[in-house]
Amino acid sequence: MILTPLLLAALVLLLCSCSSPIQPPSRILLGGQRLARLDSWDIVHPRFSPEGDRLAFAKSEVEEGMETTELAILDFASGSVTTLLDPQEAKRYAAYKAYVFELDWTDATHVRAAVSDGDVGATYLTYDVASRRLVDTRNEEEAAPAPPDRALEELIPDCVRALPTLPPEVLESALARHAVLVGNRRAILQKDHAGQDDDIWLIDCGGASMTRLLGMGSEDHDALGGGVTLGSSSVFLVSRKSGATLMLLKDGRVTELATVPGKARHMRIEVKHTSPERVYFLVRAQATSEAGDNPLFAFDGQRLQRVVDFEDLYDFDMTRDRRLAAFCAWRGDRRILEIRRLMD
Repeated sequence: MILTPLLLAALVLLLCSCSSPIQPPSRILLGGQRLARLDSWDIVHPRFSPEGDRLAFAKSEVEEGMETTELAILDFASGSVTTLLDPQEAKRYAAYKAYVFELDWTDATHVRAAVSDGDVGATYLTYDVASRRLVDTRNEEEAAPAPPDRALEELIPDCVRALPTLPPEVLESALARHAVLVGNRRAILQKDHAGQDDDIWLIDCGGASMTRLLGMGSEDHDALGGGVTLGSSSVFLVSRKSGATLMLLKDGRVTELATVPGKARHMRIEVKHTSPERVYFLVRAQATSEAGDNPLFAFDGQRLQRVVDFEDLYDFDMTRDRRLAAFCAWRGDRRILEIRRLMD
């Protein structure tokens, strides 16, 4: 075959595009008007109520040489901060220390906090916010495996029938470990089970098929770090020992979107806000008690953008109507909280 100048140029362009490094996502600012800034406490886990009229958060404190915590509610109408769990009372739940590692609203009037005892135990406390009463207490191991997300759990009966070579216990375990729902009866998962490979797969329970997306070594047995789906596009995180990468699955093809630096042994995606137009998600790239950046991204199904309002971001939340945003960021040895009203 004779390589004409035009054919040679096309070949060079193809080779260059295949070996070119990943281009970083574009950078955007959410901006907005600052409503409040709390910088005299070490604040973690800001969470807006479903109606967006209150914000729950936890404080990390040290009393008499022991790390402990406080659970508080900021009411936007009155501007007042009320305490649900004070640091002294929180010590009751400590073996070595007490700190909140999960916080969420179960409905418009109830908040649930997961308090670690600093060892292997955890206490889940549910409060009625209006009365400030503790209404439910549950104890379990902090590392107890969570059941699959409800939408993923609903795949199990169909997938067991459609994929007989995939044992039910392997399927259920994989769906509970950061699997990603990618459409009607389809999911991205990593089997991560004794006697199974450690590869990342796309399973189609409707089409009765399994497609290997990425081959993984045994040292990367817990590499899949969750993901998000918008329309026909899915972004998922692969956290190898060699580094973490955000991947795009679209039209049956997998491509690399962005590398994510960090020190966490297993990075994870935390979805912060979803709408038909855009998904905001944070990559937990640092160990929870270590300063550093946990990058925030916006994805609209076509473009991945990095939100860069704050350096060394620790956490983020947004009201359902995208009217308010809460940024939690490291400043020295503490985490500050800034609440903003976003512009249209």
